[in-house]
Amino acid sequence: MQQLHGLDSAMVLGEMADFPLHIGALFIYKPSQSLSYEALQAHLELQIDHYLPMLKCRLETLPLIADKPYWVADPSFRLESHLQHVALPAPADWDELHSMAGHFHAEPLSHQRPLWQARFIEGLDNVKGVPKGSVALLLKIHHAMADGKAAMQIFSALHTLSPEPDAPLLADSMPQPHYDFSSPGLLRKYSRAYWQMVTAPMKLTGNILGMALKSTSRLAGNKGDTAARQERSKTQQTVFNRMPDADRVVGHIRLTMKELRRVEKATGATINDIALCVVSGAMHEYLRDQSSLPEHGLIAGMPINIRRQEDDNSIGNQISFANLSLYNTIADPLERLAAIHDSTHVVKQNDNRGQGVSMLAMLDNLYPGVLIWTGQKLVKSGLLESISPINNTVITNVPGPRQASFLCGAELVDYLGLGVLAPTITLFQVISSVPSHVNISYLSCHNSLKDPQAYHAALEASWKKLRQAIPAG
Repeated sequence: MQQLHGLDSAMVLGEMADFPLHIGALFIYKPSQSLSYEALQAHLELQIDHYLPMLKCRLETLPLIADKPYWVADPSFRLESHLQHVALPAPADWDELHSMAGHFHAEPLSHQRPLWQARFIEGLDNVKGVPKGSVALLLKIHHAMADGKAAMQIFSALHTLSPEPDAPLLADSMPQPHYDFSSPGLLRKYSRAYWQMVTAPMKLTGNILGMALKSTSRLAGNKGDTAARQERSKTQQTVFNRMPDADRVVGHIRLTMKELRRVEKATGATINDIALCVVSGAMHEYLRDQSSLPEHGLIAGMPINIRRQEDDNSIGNQISFANLSLYNTIADPLERLAAIHDSTHVVKQNDNRGQGVSMLAMLDNLYPGVLIWTGQKLVKSGLLESISPINNTVITNVPGPRQASFLCGAELVDYLGLGVLAPTITLFQVISSVPSHVNISYLSCHNSLKDPQAYHAALEASWKKLRQAIPAG
């Protein structure tokens, strides 16, 4: 019996038509006779049975949302319902691949089946920077099933470090948890719901008091945290702080590892800092041209993994959030990068684990029906749009493998991450990587990102300015 936690429950029950809450990824592989649609089917069947039984689970909810739902094994699971075989339409370039990813990501997942879908894509011959004959795997999985860290466990259960047919999977070296996905009986479900209703108010009071004490302590002893809160209080509306529409826009730029290492060596900044600096410059230029640039600067929300090492294979979300100034008002890219580096250092020094765990515990003790009803009312009434936004964009770093990795013997050559859009947050950017390069991918919608080509050009220009600011030699 596996019941959803509070945050996961809110994600899956609080979904609305224009913002399905799934995350995704696009993986591209070199040409290989060993990787075909049929080979992938057979591989998935085997690994889902052995490593990924979660992918055979659907939701089981209680009437009137009396309690959080359960993950239960779907006896009618068929892989054919989740894996499609398609060809990229002509001219089969990056624009078409981005467009296909956007349309695929915009479609909600059916709650009557396990909450994931994938496409095996052929016909990538005109995609720049990708070997002719390459194929792609486009995946989406509901955020209630996995955060970025948990989603990479799926990657590990499918990939090897060499192309040999008998090569061990990355997951072979990891501990494999065993979950009970059986459906609880009615008596057990409703007795748990009753006990939760009785005990939750006391637990919730303890959660709130604990969070208040931790916040007071942090405020008294951490000047960096106080500065971050002051920045957060200045967050202003932009075109990326409105309700999303039903469409999705996808794009990305590539940063070669050689150039990143040069900037990294010259500045002492991390690759994550460099990507944030590039995004900062691009958002500044794009919003200025859209007459939507806030006076006090841009704020980025950054998900933070709070899993303990022993929980690496756990289901669902174990994340906290930090808000970070992008210092976009600093025109000089090296000065901006230094400011971002100092700011991210403060965030890393602050241990958000305790606060994040307390927040997750609080969500566990809120009655899910009231939580969902309140959220939907805030959205439908328009009240949410009148409140100062939490941030102007979400940026997360979900690195790929540091070594060459193979799916059915075919080498991975590219990987893009796709996030989620939410009410008043309509620009989600993912920093992803393969050994040769890093990608900054962006997900938005047409009513917010009206000129995707202009934003793509702004990202490229921002990256070029940063590179050119580094002295030669």
